[in-house]
This record gives sequence, structure tokens and C-alpha cells, in this order.
Amino acid sequence: SALTLAASALLLAVPAGLALALVWALRRAGGAALGPWLAVPGAALFTLAAAGVLWPVIGWLGRVFERTDPVETTA
Repeated sequence: SALTLAASALLLAVPAGLALALVWALRRAGGAALGPWLAVPGAALFTLAAAGVLWPVIGWLGRVFERTDPVETTA
């Protein structure tokens, strides 16, 4: 839904901003010679930051699913 998309965009704005700032700083420091490879450190930072932001969400969802999962019965 639109609310899910908006929440995801909001959560991932911080990692995207960090990655963009890193790429910008590397380019300003003379990394323009790297060309498209300049995006690799930014992508790595984005991945780590996104994992850090989403880790609590995944943990919370795991607890919700454990609580709402029907109990399995054996006969």
C-alpha cells in the first residue's frame, strides 16, 4: 500500500543520504578518476546502514509473527 511505501522510503532516506554524502566526499577528494567504481563504497555503506536501520523492524516483525502463529498440535 501507499503507507508501506512511504514508511520504507522514510526509513531508507538516512542510509541513502549517508551513501550519497560518502560518494560526494570521495569525488571531491579526487576520486573522480575511479569513474563508476566510485559508487562501490557508497553502495557498501548503504547496505550496512540499511541493515542497521531495518534490523529492529525485522526483530519486531519476528516477535509479532511468533505471537500470532497458531500453535501446532500433534495427534
